Amino acid sequence: MALMNINLESKTLGLKTGVRVIFPIENPNLPEKIPALYLLHGLGDDENVWCRFSSIERYVRRLNLAVVMPSVHRSFYQNTEDGRRYFDFVTEELVETMERLLPISPLKEDRFAAGLSMGGYGALKLGLSAPGRYSMAASLSGAVELERVMEAKEALPEISSIFGQSIKPEADLFALAEKAAHEGRMPSIYQACGSEDFLIEDNRRFCAFIKELCPDYVYEEWSGEHNWDFWDEGIKRILLWIRERCSIDEF
Repeated sequence: MALMNINLESKTLGLKTGVRVIFPIENPNLPEKIPALYLLHGLGDDENVWCRFSSIERYVRRLNLAVVMPSVHRSFYQNTEDGRRYFDFVTEELVETMERLLPISPLKEDRFAAGLSMGGYGALKLGLSAPGRYSMAASLSGAVELERVMEAKEALPEISSIFGQSIKPEADLFALAEKAAHEGRMPSIYQACGSEDFLIEDNRRFCAFIKELCPDYVYEEWSGEHNWDFWDEGIKRILLWIRERCSIDEF
């Protein structure tokens, strides 16, 4: 297995940014193109955080799966009001660059998104609003209700520069889920939150809403807070959930 640090000069963002990639190389029968999980960080984190605080490297060590972990700063994976195109970067430039550099499958059914907190929101947004890009999306402790985020303006002074003065339909997961269901392009969705997490009620409301819209939807809740103990267990469960549906078996 290779652990790579890639520094990109992003034309979309107009800046240099980092990506960490886990890639299987020990398998003598490695497929010509392998699936990829785009694994997203939370607010205040970067491309290194999953490798630093979870055991993701160990969990995927013998899987035919690439794990791509980009840095998007504190953007909420948006094309922001002040002109930064982070959503376009993750869904277009990043994917195209990774598939050009590495033998990663370009097929929608081989491309997955997952994340924690801000990244949980980001993964669901990618799955619900990037047609033809992701077949599966998974959220751990996701910031699924942006109205709650908007209420935290004192703690997050940059919020208005990201979203403007109100949440638009293209950023609202509830509106995006309704639209995706109406257009018949709903991805498989996994959602989990700890029962002691401060975002638990938001996650329960989103669960109640989307479970009627998504034909392949899994919600799990177990004892846990908004921390790495919960997210480390959560990423193990996400990998099992993906393996039940896709060909990323151990070699």
